[in-house]
Amino acid sequence: MKRVFRGYPQALSAASMDAQRLMPYMVYRRDSRISEPVDERKRRVQEAEYLKGLYPLKARKHQCLVEEVCDRLDYAGSPMYDEFPDREFLYRTRDQIVRNALERGLEREPELTQVLLINEMNRRRLLP
Repeated sequence: MKRVFRGYPQALSAASMDAQRLMPYMVYRRDSRISEPVDERKRRVQEAEYLKGLYPLKARKHQCLVEEVCDRLDYAGSPMYDEFPDREFLYRTRDQIVRNALERGLEREPELTQVLLINEMNRRRLLP
């Protein structure tokens, strides 16, 4: 007897069930799609980009400046990857980003810039 799970998409029942049996709990999971192999790093990067897209406009503008500076600091032996980053390094980098923001006509937001900088450094340190 054929099992019918009420409330779940029935389009998956006939054609794709021949290839692989999908249980109801597997239907809505993003990472269990049959045709798409899961690349964990790619998924994490996409999620991070999506979440950055949810930032308010002012934060997104400052985030672009933070990413530019972090791209320049992204090399082997960079102080950005020290086990315990130096507070003075963080302040100097933050001040550099704030100066760049003022040159581009953005508001002076040192606290926001510091939070974005630390968040970006943490993201780069955690992603392989």
